[in-house]
Amino acid sequence: MDASHRMRGIYFGCSALAGITVLVWLWINFCRFPNSSWNDIRLVPVFMAAMGEAVYNLPGSGVITTWMYGPVPLWLWSPALLGTTPSAALLIADGVNLGLTLGAIALTCAYWPCPEATRTLRWTALIATIAVWPDHAFGYLQADNVAVVFALLGNLLLVTNHGSSRSWKVWLAALATVLALGSKQTMLGVLLAQLIWLRLTHDWRTTLTYLGRTALCGLIMAGIAIAQFGLAPLWFGIVKTAAALPMVEDYGERLGALAPILSVQWGVPVGALIMLGKKLLARDHILRLPLLAWLCSLPLSIFGLLTTGGSTNNLYGWQMLAAPVLLCLLKGWHENYRSTIFRVWPSAAVIGVICLRIVWADHAPIRPDTGIVQQAVAIQASLPRQVWLPWNPLVSWFADRKFYHAEDGMYVRFITGHSITVTQARAHLPEHFHAMAFPSPLMQWGIAAKLSPVDHVTRHIGGWEILLWDPASQ
Repeated sequence: MDASHRMRGIYFGCSALAGITVLVWLWINFCRFPNSSWNDIRLVPVFMAAMGEAVYNLPGSGVITTWMYGPVPLWLWSPALLGTTPSAALLIADGVNLGLTLGAIALTCAYWPCPEATRTLRWTALIATIAVWPDHAFGYLQADNVAVVFALLGNLLLVTNHGSSRSWKVWLAALATVLALGSKQTMLGVLLAQLIWLRLTHDWRTTLTYLGRTALCGLIMAGIAIAQFGLAPLWFGIVKTAAALPMVEDYGERLGALAPILSVQWGVPVGALIMLGKKLLARDHILRLPLLAWLCSLPLSIFGLLTTGGSTNNLYGWQMLAAPVLLCLLKGWHENYRSTIFRVWPSAAVIGVICLRIVWADHAPIRPDTGIVQQAVAIQASLPRQVWLPWNPLVSWFADRKFYHAEDGMYVRFITGHSITVTQARAHLPEHFHAMAFPSPLMQWGIAAKLSPVDHVTRHIGGWEILLWDPASQ
């Protein structure tokens, strides 16, 4: 075997190894998913919607959930209804979440306009994008994940349309953008970026036509949602509740805590803007729309980041930009460094990044970690219709076939100024309520515990904190 064949073998071997490393990372995230009670309380609204229980409730009535986002994720996560146990339902939802995200990333890397980009280069862009993708998107069930999926698809359909305003791709792009907005309200930045891009790339007529199609798709989706959930509850749950979330007291502390992430998610786009400069004025520049999406997303992203409970899941602009930027960078790298020894560096970088992420992960199971779910099931079984699991309402649903309040939802009502009466609180708790259990002493907001009498007994079993009292004391 000559030297050139040997180097090509090394190149393809490194690419394959990087791909395997990425698959390991994805599998670890799949296995971590059931371990978080956040996924339990985010999935239970899917079951509520399917069973005819109100997901969006006006103050003073109904089961209080943590859901204050659009209805689209509730529809898309419906395959979880096929699960016959809490663990099975969570793993199905996990599979849907991963599949949607990976599908959107793969399509973007495969079809984003990038002249002369080979299939090998696009493959490298795919694994590199997954390597830098926020792990909360893989490890948690979030409305943000679905919103990002459809925003990516909407942008991809627009940039591959080649200028025809009558193309079916334009209709699909409008529909995808509406589905993104119907997942999370803050996706308005993506629609604004698309309209600016259309005006710069085409003309006012094309821009207004697209806006009209988006509005029509939005009216249809809104009509379906209103028919299922009701206008007033939807407005209160999606708009009023979200708008009433208080801001954190110390902005600097919040931004400082997230500085390492912000340095990448804001530093790379700013660097790209500075380096490209006037080149972005070119109509066909492949980074114009992604950079516009990042810029237009900033105001609402920062607002979400600085609200109580806000975190990096609000920084969706980075996800709009990651794949196209990496595709552009890799193309430039391959053009400037044609030697095979240099071409293996991107794959080696992917392997290094994934290895670091595995080392830094809070835990890295190789089998689905359903320990917390199984412990919740055991606690529920030991106290049927007696114990409230404020962070595991899905487990309670499978056991009692009733929906109980989620503490995080109660906390949101409290901080947004919508008090909960004792009557409403007790209306959706176990029939013979005299116990509550939390996955850990830290996994509680202090709201649920107030419903226990002062003479309750606290027990710690494993990582769980269980509050018990005599039913007669209530």
